[in-house]
Amino acid sequence: MKTLLPILSSTLFIKANTKTVEESDTGALLSFPTVTDGALYNKSWEVSPAQFGYHAYGGSLEGVVIPAANSTFHKQCPREPEGLNPFIHYINDWFVGEAVTDYILMVDRLDCYFVDKIEVAQSLGASGVIICDWKSESLFTMWMPSDWKDDVDIPAVLLQKEHCETLYDHIGVTNWDPQNIENAQWPDEETIKWTTATIEWGLPHEDDRVEWQLWTSSNDMLGSEFKHNFNTTAIKLDLAGDTLFAPHMYILNGSHWGCDSPSVNSTGGQHFPCGRQCTNGGRYCSVDPEFDLEIGLDGLDVIQENLRSLCVWEYDKANAAGAAEGDFEGDDVVWWDYAVLWDENCGVLADSTDNFSLECSMEQMDALKPDQSLSQYVTQCVADSGGSGYQDGPNTLLSGETSLRSTSSIYAVPMVRVNEFTIHGNIDCAPPVTKASCEVLAAICAGFLEGTEPEVCHLTPAPTTVTCESADEDCSGECYGSHLVDECDQCLLVSSHEWNACIGCNGQADNAQFDCEGTCGGHYAVNDCGYCKDQRLPSFADFGKDCNGGCNMTLKEDRCGQCVAESDQRWDDCVGCDNVANSGKVFNECGYCLSPDTDGFDTVGKDCRGKCGDLYTFDECDECKAVDDDTRNDCLGCDGRPNSGYERNDCDECISVNDANFADYGKDCKGQCASSVQETHYVDECGTCLLPSDERWNQCVPEVTAEGGDLEKKESELTTIIVIVCVVAFLIVIAAAIIIGALKKRQDAIKERFDSLASTYHHMDSTSNVNFAAMNDPSNGRKKKKRTKDAVEDHSDDERL
Repeated sequence: MKTLLPILSSTLFIKANTKTVEESDTGALLSFPTVTDGALYNKSWEVSPAQFGYHAYGGSLEGVVIPAANSTFHKQCPREPEGLNPFIHYINDWFVGEAVTDYILMVDRLDCYFVDKIEVAQSLGASGVIICDWKSESLFTMWMPSDWKDDVDIPAVLLQKEHCETLYDHIGVTNWDPQNIENAQWPDEETIKWTTATIEWGLPHEDDRVEWQLWTSSNDMLGSEFKHNFNTTAIKLDLAGDTLFAPHMYILNGSHWGCDSPSVNSTGGQHFPCGRQCTNGGRYCSVDPEFDLEIGLDGLDVIQENLRSLCVWEYDKANAAGAAEGDFEGDDVVWWDYAVLWDENCGVLADSTDNFSLECSMEQMDALKPDQSLSQYVTQCVADSGGSGYQDGPNTLLSGETSLRSTSSIYAVPMVRVNEFTIHGNIDCAPPVTKASCEVLAAICAGFLEGTEPEVCHLTPAPTTVTCESADEDCSGECYGSHLVDECDQCLLVSSHEWNACIGCNGQADNAQFDCEGTCGGHYAVNDCGYCKDQRLPSFADFGKDCNGGCNMTLKEDRCGQCVAESDQRWDDCVGCDNVANSGKVFNECGYCLSPDTDGFDTVGKDCRGKCGDLYTFDECDECKAVDDDTRNDCLGCDGRPNSGYERNDCDECISVNDANFADYGKDCKGQCASSVQETHYVDECGTCLLPSDERWNQCVPEVTAEGGDLEKKESELTTIIVIVCVVAFLIVIAAAIIIGALKKRQDAIKERFDSLASTYHHMDSTSNVNFAAMNDPSNGRKKKKRTKDAVEDHSDDERL
């Protein structure tokens, strides 16, 4: 990239009937001091600086105005053919020795991020960029997307459409209209009217004390980064008394959007149209942090933390005033300390939104002031200023911020104003914080009279060596450089005089023409909608057409499938309050986004009175009462049951009031409530109501004599003997029964064995007699004689079984 230093000058071009830069509402002017006639003579136009890039406050940039070379740079995210803009080469080749060789590239606003177009212009070697608006409207600040890596280090300003028409016409561009760019006619480098322009930036009013403001919010990511990077410098300036600082919170006026016009339901409850995105009856609002009304935080949470932050600043001011009067120890930096702690532990720099709450806020305050003086002051400040609840009335602090935001033309955050002058450009102020790295500090230091600047305005960081990975080096080895290899294999800046110097069109003298993409003999052409595309692609004819088949860039298909402009009141008219198409969900009276056929749609969010909120609930007696009502649950008996009729009597006994003995439970014979066993009166055997420890206890009972005692002892011993004898006798009976049973069982076994043997011997006797008769008969042929039972010999008694 060509490095071109702006020409800084404190001289202002004062012209008749024009504003000076100090009088400008935007803090920047575009003028043409070398033009002596024509439409640009004696003209100074207000321009709006981008909220990124470089801006030379108190200085100016002078450069030759040249237009982009082809239509693609005007209509879509661009890629100006590198090295093929004839005006750039003409300046580089033929302006040698001229007083001004820097150039300011004019680019049209349409369809693409501002920062994308400006980065391309920077890569071509431009020293500045003029963005021409495509429609007639007021000036506004150009911002970059929040996730964009900022590599822009040249200034860029926005110019209104009618002024762009005049400027284009002056340099020789005819029929310019960014929405119909194909009708425009561009001059060549021989016929263009070379014009020098000057961009001037204002200088804050000089004195020996600078006043500055920071506009931010509790969920402002870029503002949080600035507060973390700049807080040490801000504290040094404040403690030295060099600056007068004031923080302000970005709060939307709910009245402007109709958020404070409630509807009343049948029960008298109020519903505000913007729901929980606003506080104090719809008066003060903030955009939902997640852009989703159903999840996470609401605008109400943001407004409430903004108010607490303002009250921390009120504490700072009270401390400073008290220190001046000797009542307080001077401390005007508490707000910076709190802001850093909030962001890290509760806000956007924390891991989640779970801690975005009152409790986390109070913890940070008590960490700063362990005596709780800060948290108590803020709590009282919130209440005294009017509160920040959903249905609260006006709040003096929030109303003041809303009004000041409008009169100061604050339209986004973060925003810094120095001596009532709005600072544009990069305000993240990455460390080390110096005038070179932080435009806020540069503007603050510019506000001091010469010789009165504080020490922080003269800090110069130690020199450092830029290091990077090989992948981050360009072809020349420069870290994050812009050198590229051209068609001649030369590593050069695109703006170099030698870029593609070795070749002509397509490397040969065939008179081939560049197509609209800058390719010699290429296939690109401009289609019906003015887009330069490859004619061989099937999409060539339709590229750039809207949803109706025309080339109206404002017509798009919304989420409802309708082809309408975003400004049309029908745009996304089918999208419910949950941001989902055709969901049918709407806000109920209490600001809850629900389907109308949801059970209890009209009652969701209401308390038992039918009003929005949760301040009243049914108690255990089924009565609707305030949560802090002292009469809640007054129907409960002492047994914890509703309407049980149980109460405590004089002795603190929980007894039914219908019990006949209700009054006497817990009382002794004296009718007194006993506090302990030792203190309880009883009736002794004499019928007297006494304490057991009383010496008169049972005095009517005769004493037992010694003889009587011996007799009782003997009787006791006799009784013991009788019992022992009875037990022994019982055991003997049991033993006898067991023995008799055992003998009987044995006798039965013997008898069974005897019968078995007798049967066996009877059989053997009969068999033996027959055999012996046969054996003893000499003839062995005689007739056998049957032996009878009577023939059996008797056995002696001692041989019987």
